[in-house]
Amino acid sequence: MIAEKSNYKDQTLELIAVTSNLLFTFLYIKQSSWAFFFGVLGPLLLALVLRKKRLIAETALQGAYIVLTFLGLANTSMGWNISSLNVLDHFCIVVSGVGSVLILGFLLKKYSNADLPYLDSFTTVFALIATFLMMCLIHEAWLYWIIINGVSVVLYLNKKLYFGVLMFLIYLFMSVDAYFRFGILT
Repeated sequence: MIAEKSNYKDQTLELIAVTSNLLFTFLYIKQSSWAFFFGVLGPLLLALVLRKKRLIAETALQGAYIVLTFLGLANTSMGWNISSLNVLDHFCIVVSGVGSVLILGFLLKKYSNADLPYLDSFTTVFALIATFLMMCLIHEAWLYWIIINGVSVVLYLNKKLYFGVLMFLIYLFMSVDAYFRFGILT
């Protein structure tokens, strides 16, 4: 009975976190400043859920999302001026990201009880990168999100976080929509 109540509370918290995170992305795509309220609430609640599931890097990522939300709020306070990076910049970002994934995955595997340390590290490192790009209003952030959201579906499915799976599927469609909504910049 106690386990059932705990599971119900966990699922309710997960659902509220997922809803808040989806509202953040939806409102961000609509270029609403209200997005940033949900950009703090959603990650805060999801961090509580992820910690219980021993997704250590993903839990830390939620804290970083909160910090980056304030960067996004500052960057959008003067308007939503979207820009683009060149191919060399993205090559450097990807190479640095892969290196970081390998290091973080190794550290998590060796020094923690993290489940799926390399997959957890991949989604964490590249989500940090994509969030930073997104908060700096870089158009190609949505391409990173398309990949990250697809991989996150697998990660959350493995941990039986079904509301999270639904969230990442919706994010996947939102990322594709946002990429084309804001146009392919040159």
